Amino acid sequence: MKHTKTLSAMSFSAYDVERRTRKGSFYAQVDTIIDWNPISAIIDKHYQKGLSASGEKPYDGLLLFKMLLIGM
Repeated sequence: MKHTKTLSAMSFSAYDVERRTRKGSFYAQVDTIIDWNPISAIIDKHYQKGLSASGEKPYDGLLLFKMLLIGM
């Protein structure tokens, strides 16, 4: 992992901001490269959301799929 500055010269907050920016940039690139619409259509066809009158709203199927990809 190559940094523009050495860790000793950076503050902890500057290091954290740089790390988060790189991570956010990666996810933004993935979001622009992948067309999520066909994937979402397939997921919606097979994902059964709960229809309970009480409780929290169910998570969107595409969101759950993206969380699964991040976890891998």
